[in-house]
Amino acid sequence: MRLVVFLALIAVPLAEIALLIAVGRSIGVLATVAIVVLTAVVGTIVLRRQGFAILMQANQSLQDGKTPLDSIAQGILVLIAGVFLVAPGLITDTMGLVLLIPPVRAIAAGWLVTWLANSGAVHVSVFGTRTRGATGSEADGQSGDDTGPVIDGEFERLDDTSQRATKPRSDRER
Repeated sequence: MRLVVFLALIAVPLAEIALLIAVGRSIGVLATVAIVVLTAVVGTIVLRRQGFAILMQANQSLQDGKTPLDSIAQGILVLIAGVFLVAPGLITDTMGLVLLIPPVRAIAAGWLVTWLANSGAVHVSVFGTRTRGATGSEADGQSGDDTGPVIDGEFERLDDTSQRATKPRSDRER
């Protein structure tokens, strides 16, 4: 895997330079630079809009009590598209713009989620409120009589024996 990344880091810039030279000879240097700048500007505008849309989609998933795994994968792909658009060159700009097409990104996100799940490198934990069904059993499989919200927090035990005086305090001193 490291060899593939290393070769890609060498091959992509060389291919970009070769393509920029070829396109520059065909349509001129100014037109080539204008294309690179224009794709970066258009890509940045589309990137901003789609990034906010994905953020809202993830927020809605969280409010619905669902894991926003698809939104996270699409957010990663939008970030990668942004990196491709910032990198100067026609190949990376094309790859970035293709990743900004929602159907293409949805397919790539599905592949990314599957690959991450099969690699075992990602663990997803879901936290939510407990709800009771019509039978009174809790939907998330936890047992207990409390029906209120679960509050997560930190505490420090003050009545620990290491902090207690040698003589216990009376109720009036507390």
